[in-house]
Amino acid sequence: MGFDLTGYEEDNMDVRPLATYTIGAIIALVIVIVGIYYYMFFMGEKYIQELFLERDTMQTLEYNKQKTEFLSSSKLETGMAKALENYNE
Repeated sequence: MGFDLTGYEEDNMDVRPLATYTIGAIIALVIVIVGIYYYMFFMGEKYIQELFLERDTMQTLEYNKQKTEFLSSSKLETGMAKALENYNE
């Protein structure tokens, strides 16, 4: 007893499309990882700039503004005038 394989068709499966898609997926994954790395690198620089440089600059400007307001206040001017009068005598 045997089987007659009439009508059997040979499959045309090829490894080339599978290899192409696999290589394409690996390349796409590498591009995404590198893109995320550069995005995080530049956003990290921006975050550091905002966190330290701009904050410190704003604090310095606010301090200088308060110092100027304090030095030009009327109480201080009166005290300075009295001190100058005492030293000039």
